[in-house]
Amino acid sequence: MCDSEAEKILFILNKHERAYRRLIPVYIFLAIVLWILPILLIVYLYFCIVDNEFLDRFSAYYGQHTTFFRFSSIL
Repeated sequence: MCDSEAEKILFILNKHERAYRRLIPVYIFLAIVLWILPILLIVYLYFCIVDNEFLDRFSAYYGQHTTFFRFSSIL
């Protein structure tokens, strides 16, 4: 298959480079997610801790049958 050690090394490096190039869309997706998650966390913390009046109105309108907002008083 390959004659010299240098050709074997180049073959292995090319194989790894092809694998990396196939994963580039995955890395881009993860980068976007890692930018969006902190923004969502900041918005969530704002509405659950700072603007507790919003949650009171929301829970009064939709009732207490949602368990997601019951834990906001713990924070």
